[in-house]
Amino acid sequence: MPEPWSGQSHQKLEQLARSDPARYETMWALNQDIETVDLGDPVETTPKRGDVLFYHYLCARAGSRTPVTARVSRST
Repeated sequence: MPEPWSGQSHQKLEQLARSDPARYETMWALNQDIETVDLGDPVETTPKRGDVLFYHYLCARAGSRTPVTARVSRST
């Protein structure tokens, strides 16, 4: 069984942001230095249709690229 997720990335990123508020005024600036923080091992989520994910706005996250062939065209 996999280890439970510690869920600490948002707290570590908040510490980084508070360390220099002028420098990290924007999320873009904070993301430039995200690799300076030990966030631990990544956790992959595999949601299913209808699942909803709620996360803290400072939770470190990254999306994967969606192949063009997998995109669904929606008509208006």
